[in-house]
Amino acid sequence: MIRSRARSISADSDKKAMWEKINPILRNPIITKYALKEEPEIQLPIAGTMALAHYSMLDESNRPTYAITKKNLSEIDLSVARQTPAGEIPGCTIQEMGYQIPFEDGSAVDPLTIVLGMGEEELSDPRVSMAIDEMLEKHVW
Repeated sequence: MIRSRARSISADSDKKAMWEKINPILRNPIITKYALKEEPEIQLPIAGTMALAHYSMLDESNRPTYAITKKNLSEIDLSVARQTPAGEIPGCTIQEMGYQIPFEDGSAVDPLTIVLGMGEEELSDPRVSMAIDEMLEKHVW
């Protein structure tokens, strides 16, 4: 008869090696994206390529992207009237995230979340790939 069980999690002391090992099994933290005509009234952390530009030398995206958690979603107005119709250029994008990890001053999402939220098209851009490497070297490893 087994009376108790314990689980232990061991982490590699080399953060980069551990990231390379677990990255393929981690999911994209973005639940939904909302394209809005105007930026929200409340201050939100930047996300996407805008956040990548914040942490690296990449040129900033001309369309702002912000992150919000599902828990805080009710703080902004996402009514149909505020959303951009299909085919039109939005004023900003709001990414609903499954989580938000506190990082530095909170003005941008954490670097690993940025990488996990990137699409294949963005990751295939050499400028973005170089900016990701720069960001991870400077802020994570």
